Amino acid sequence: MALEEEGTVISVQDNEAVVALGVKSACSGCPSSAICSSDENERRLTAINAANARPGQKVLVVMHSRMYLKGTIIVYGLPVVTLMAGAIIGKYIADNLVHGSNPDLWAAGVGFSAMTAVFMAVRRWSQTVGGKAEYQPVIERILDEQ
Repeated sequence: MALEEEGTVISVQDNEAVVALGVKSACSGCPSSAICSSDENERRLTAINAANARPGQKVLVVMHSRMYLKGTIIVYGLPVVTLMAGAIIGKYIADNLVHGSNPDLWAAGVGFSAMTAVFMAVRRWSQTVGGKAEYQPVIERILDEQ
């Protein structure tokens, strides 16, 4: 299964193209600014130009949902799980190893520290896989010739 959208090619450079897509209501709160930017009238994203589209052509842009889901889980799910695990570990440390300390402060401190470390690791991962084709949208075909 794949996420498909129609758009118009704005510009082409090397094997990538900037594509203008229509704005949807879900765009207003979307955090995917790494591959997509938007204003009130259109969204723009950079996609691999597998169809050799030229500026002005209408194209079909595809993002494979498996890769989208994997990226979403890593970017959003992993930090949340780490925060919860760090809080549990921090509370355990306060209750069993550091007597007389505030368990809530330990839970918050260890949880947020662990989450911060994971955010930094995810950011580094994101920068390394950002250029890989399987994580980028692809122009699969040209819909009309202009």
